[in-house]
Amino acid sequence: MEDDVGFEGAQQALKQVGLRNAVVKVYGDASLEDLIDAILRQTVYRKSVVVVGRADLANREEVEGLRRRAADLGIGAVAVSAYGPDSLRLFVEKVYGQLYLITPRRMVW
Repeated sequence: MEDDVGFEGAQQALKQVGLRNAVVKVYGDASLEDLIDAILRQTVYRKSVVVVGRADLANREEVEGLRRRAADLGIGAVAVSAYGPDSLRLFVEKVYGQLYLITPRRMVW
């Protein structure tokens, strides 16, 4: 990393690109532009599901707000609770659906 940029400059640039929690290793000399190019070029979008845990204790508007925000990003969301009789089934269905997996025909709950 060039001396004029330093750790703080690289950290700030990575935050601007959307990286907030990552381990970044730089081998050899690299400019800030090289770092950002490498990060942007190798971005991998993984399929994901937002799981709202302990949904029985959450405010209904907050849960729905999280679902809407996730949907705006193209991410599925499911609220789960140990007290909800269908929570586990809904969770499994959402995960299988997001990952485009074949759901087993018969699931015993």
